[in-house]
Amino acid sequence: MEPIFYYSKTVSKGALLSNFEKYTSSLANPNEDQKNQIEQTKKILDDLSDGSYRIIRLKMSWSSGIYRSYLFDKNSIFKADFESEELLSGITRYKKMN
Repeated sequence: MEPIFYYSKTVSKGALLSNFEKYTSSLANPNEDQKNQIEQTKKILDDLSDGSYRIIRLKMSWSSGIYRSYLFDKNSIFKADFESEELLSGITRYKKMN
């Protein structure tokens, strides 16, 4: 099976920040790892360009319920982790390889 890429939705930087704040406020007592992840995600979100992004989704097959979400900004690819459509739980910048 080949992976399937498609555009999912358009989301603004403000919506990403809001969705992440909803996620962090839903955590009762975050552990140390979660606190570090929250801090890293906030830095990445603050560094994103203002504007909107088209979320690119990757599925391993049409029948798969598992997908990954990506966005592109400032010549970097970011993997966005969503708990649900409205809760962004983290974002990771992929490192450039030369």
